[in-house]
Amino acid sequence: MAFAPKSLREIRISVTSSFLTNHLNSATDSWALTNTDIHKIRALEYDDGGLKQDPIEDAAIQVRMYDKPAPIAGLRLGSYKFSMPIGGEFSNIHASTYMNFVSVALGGIALPTTQRSAAVSATGSTTSNVAIATASSFVVAGQAILGGVRGDGRMGGEVRPIANVGASYITPAYPFAAAPVEGDPVIFSTTAYPDEDATQLYMHSLGIGYGTSDQRQTISGVPEVKISKLGIGELPQVDFEMKPADWQDVPAGDRATASSSAAYRGTPPAFDKGMGFVHFDDLTAQTRNVKSCGDFTVDPGIKHESIPGPAGINGITAWQRVPAHATAEFKIVRAKPASTTDEDMPGLNADYVGKVAKRALLQFGHSNGKCVAIEIAQGYIAEAPTPDALGAFAAVKIKLQTYENSAATTDITRAGFKIHGF
Repeated sequence: MAFAPKSLREIRISVTSSFLTNHLNSATDSWALTNTDIHKIRALEYDDGGLKQDPIEDAAIQVRMYDKPAPIAGLRLGSYKFSMPIGGEFSNIHASTYMNFVSVALGGIALPTTQRSAAVSATGSTTSNVAIATASSFVVAGQAILGGVRGDGRMGGEVRPIANVGASYITPAYPFAAAPVEGDPVIFSTTAYPDEDATQLYMHSLGIGYGTSDQRQTISGVPEVKISKLGIGELPQVDFEMKPADWQDVPAGDRATASSSAAYRGTPPAFDKGMGFVHFDDLTAQTRNVKSCGDFTVDPGIKHESIPGPAGINGITAWQRVPAHATAEFKIVRAKPASTTDEDMPGLNADYVGKVAKRALLQFGHSNGKCVAIEIAQGYIAEAPTPDALGAFAAVKIKLQTYENSAATTDITRAGFKIHGF
């Protein structure tokens, strides 16, 4: 591995729509941090030990019994991994760095159109209708809103997916606890989602170690992502495994200089002591159904395969997304007698057997710049629910798999999996 965690100093990433077959000179402006297309990332982990150039045996017949020709250097392929904290979004309409990278994997991204936030209008709001002047100029159905502030007794700093947007209102997918009042703040999401029609983008990287010669580049990579560290008290993060079309150790004369003065791209982690909340219910249910849950794992499931061809590099001419679906696993505390807030085994088993469509939303944080929500917009229970434990409590382990809403008319409303940043 070229970089041990103790020796790596800086990672830079760029994103292009072009599939590059040649490495760019790291010492020139193409990799300079003054270039707004270059991201100096806040990486939590980095491992490029999976980048390989396996040898090809030279099987030429030799005169001497113990002679052997040197191997021929083969294709430079493999993968490398890095992780980034899941943060909130900027107060402007631009996407955060990690959200841009996630959208390269998923394909789709929706941004607020003209502004990140607005205030609730004087009249017209209910628990299932948020009155906002010119609402349709800010967001579209399929994005989400972060409403109010924690503890206000109304929207409560909670996230709701958007079911419909009108000229002066937003209809959440399920209601808030109480109707908002004039002046309550509403934040609009940046939303990443699977989009099979999206143009394939590519990520290129430059890693800089302690030594001047300790630099490595990759080009024309595609990411596969997973979401981890979703436990109570943890900082959620997104884990990238990047499959580049080529890599190289940067030759002398082409090397960059690490910059301690350039700021990292990103926002604070999506975390506060209030944590967030979990909604889990039938897709058709129009109720706010908060659960006692834990032990979450989320896999967006997006995969890429290389399109072969000798005209590219290392036998690759492009990458293409392939069929996939997202999965989410979590544990729900077993219901006590007469409880209406948590699940029980008979009901979940009936939903599994009956193929009852579900929705779920996991929220971290409650304020702009420090909030993210992971949504299963529509899915089925993928496996028979099983008894388990969550700490000292009896629990039920659930696995959901997503599906697309084929009746929807846009890619974002069809998507079964979304990440909403605020």
